[in-house]
Amino acid sequence: MYQALYRKYRPQTFDEVVGQLGVTQTLKTQLRTGRLSHAYLFTGSRGTGKTSCAKILAKAVNCLNPQDGNPCNTCAACRSIDAGSCMDVLEIDAASNNGVDNVRDLRDDAIYTPSEVQRLDCPGLFFPAIGAGSGFFPLFCASRGLGLQPVSKCMTVRTWFLPLCI
Repeated sequence: MYQALYRKYRPQTFDEVVGQLGVTQTLKTQLRTGRLSHAYLFTGSRGTGKTSCAKILAKAVNCLNPQDGNPCNTCAACRSIDAGSCMDVLEIDAASNNGVDNVRDLRDDAIYTPSEVQRLDCPGLFFPAIGAGSGFFPLFCASRGLGLQPVSKCMTVRTWFLPLCI
């Protein structure tokens, strides 16, 4: 089965992410200390690692054996997220699922619903549910973060293109 190169070679841990040291160190520290934000908004140009960092964060939050802020990639939770079979982690293309009915379906499917839902204009959207008592943990990825207004307690993570030195 064909797999796009960006998916085949996507980083699996924060240590494998190139060029976003500030982002990955911040997220790893939050995971190690257990001081996660209530939601995350990853913004930046195409190809800067927004979705990769969000996927790694979703895995690390659900990982049964985290290692220094990274997911172990060997436990049942990590493997099911990689395979796309984890019922607690949903990846949704919000560019084509941004209607009111789509958001209502998502809200109805979630055990813990958000208090307010607005129209979504971002290309990638994650909603992992991180456990019975912890609720709803949204990770948003947007190429253009300027039009989005994050709610309180939402951490905005800006990814940047960095020039390669040869």
